[in-house]
This record gives sequence, structure tokens and C-alpha cells, in this order.
Amino acid sequence: MRLTLKTTTISVAFDTVSFFMADEDKTVRVDVSQDALAKTGGPPLRTKDAFVQRLATYRRYFARIAAFKYAGGNYRTEVRVRVVNITSLISASKQAARVITAVAPSLRDRLLASATSCVNRRRVELTQ
Repeated sequence: MRLTLKTTTISVAFDTVSFFMADEDKTVRVDVSQDALAKTGGPPLRTKDAFVQRLATYRRYFARIAAFKYAGGNYRTEVRVRVVNITSLISASKQAARVITAVAPSLRDRLLASATSCVNRRRVELTQ
């Protein structure tokens, strides 16, 4: 069960920004909430194009979170597509950490530190 990037297409709809991955012959849609995407840092996102650009910038990061969630069975099936939701950077990182805790505790710590750092940077930007 290894996810790979299926296409570079990014879509924006219903407060969600999505991209597609594949698990062999299965299509996996990764839905990132606009709120979670906005917390990655940088200027506030106001337009559809801004959300697309931000996701393109952080796609590898969200793909890793999606892969951990998917490996842990944290997805739902819609018609012929499996859907992984990422609605919060911290909770997504914690869920991913649960999946890999037994395998690589140091990776878990780095993942949590990375997500926490990202959220903290955003908070500092908002207060300045």
C-alpha cells in the first residue's frame, strides 16, 4: 500500500483543496481543508488561485500526511475513490504519529515538531 502522486491537478470546492494520489489501481483523493492550508504560513489566502498555489507549494508535506493516514486505514470510500481528509495540521500529525510510533519513534517526534512549528509560525505572523 504505497501512495504515489497521480496527477498535478488541484481542485478547490466546498472549503476544501484536493489533489489525487494512487494506490496501484485505486484512486485516492486527498482533501485538505482550506483552514489547515491557511495555517501553513505565508500571507492570508483569499482567492482560489492562492489556495491552489499554496497547496502546490506544500503538496509533498500533505502527501506524506495522507500516506500515513491511508496506511493506518484512515480514509473513506466514495463511489470508486478513496478519500483521505486533512482538516487540522496538529491532529493529522498526531494521527500519522500513531501509525508510525511502533516503527520509528524519532520520525514521530520530528513530524509532530514540524506541524507544531508550522502552526506556531503562523500564529507569530498573525500577531505581528
